[in-house]
Amino acid sequence: MQRLLGKLNWAARVVRGGSIFLRRLVTLANSIKHPHHHVYLNLDAGADLLWLTSLLPAHNCKTLFPSSIPELPTPVLTDASTSGGGCVWDTDWMYVNWALDHPALYPLKINYKETFTIVLAACRWAPFWSGYRIIVKSVSQVAAAILNKGSSCCPMIMTWICYLFWLKEYFSFSLFVEHIPGSINTLADIVSHLDDVRHWGTLNLRDFKPHMSALSLALLRSKG
Repeated sequence: MQRLLGKLNWAARVVRGGSIFLRRLVTLANSIKHPHHHVYLNLDAGADLLWLTSLLPAHNCKTLFPSSIPELPTPVLTDASTSGGGCVWDTDWMYVNWALDHPALYPLKINYKETFTIVLAACRWAPFWSGYRIIVKSVSQVAAAILNKGSSCCPMIMTWICYLFWLKEYFSFSLFVEHIPGSINTLADIVSHLDDVRHWGTLNLRDFKPHMSALSLALLRSKG
């Protein structure tokens, strides 16, 4: 298994998304106690091997001068708090309340929420990003490192990374996460704290409906 992974790791440098589909194989290989022990491939590992081997004939080289992809003029801003997540792009924005919209994430640490917020932004605006290189600005260095690398030892985060990969493939865009200080990420920070009425400012509750779920909207209306 280790010999196979060594070869696939070398091949992953030219296969699109190769490192993403190596992660579950690495986890499987690490589950054995000794290198000479046999390991049985599960359905996930078999599907990842099929993906890698099917793309090898089409990705047999690495270009040194890749074609330039235009960068989207307006960056995407994301932020997460302990209670909610916020995304801002151009004139649109989105708010999620962890306890109501994604209760499984509510008790998790902030870096999980920061990472998932970026994936949520891609889910919302991917159809508008076709043909562009997207810059997402986040206050989380961990989220930026994980998504730019395309790999994590956490199975939950790997599920998000795989989903993000398929979004990028289907809508033909690339995405890079850039870390920025929280002091200049004020817009996304305000959105992520909408459960606190002190962050509403001049926002009108009637304008909230297109930007959140019915559950989150009901919560905010109860406070306003």
